[in-house]
Amino acid sequence: MATRKRKTRAQRAQTDEEAFDQQGLVLGELLRETVRDQVKGNNPPEVAATYRRLLAQGYDRAEAIELITAVLAAEMYDIMNERRPFDSARYNISLKRLPQLPYDSDA
Repeated sequence: MATRKRKTRAQRAQTDEEAFDQQGLVLGELLRETVRDQVKGNNPPEVAATYRRLLAQGYDRAEAIELITAVLAAEMYDIMNERRPFDSARYNISLKRLPQLPYDSDA
């Protein structure tokens, strides 16, 4: 019967950190996919308009998606931390401010 070694506290912390990082990567991809769907479906139309505006300003497609995703991620973060519903007006204001990212002016 083989004995199983117990992980040290540092090894457990590293495993937890790796799992957290992996979840962050998955969440980021889900948010990017959401933005791509919003652009493709023109729903909400402000996202597609922002995407076109960013392309016209010289951003490539991936950069435009990342910028819009940052706005969506900030909105989702605030929804979870403030326990409030999605605020489409606030989302649209943040989209109009791009390429200035949410919280850039807070620093």
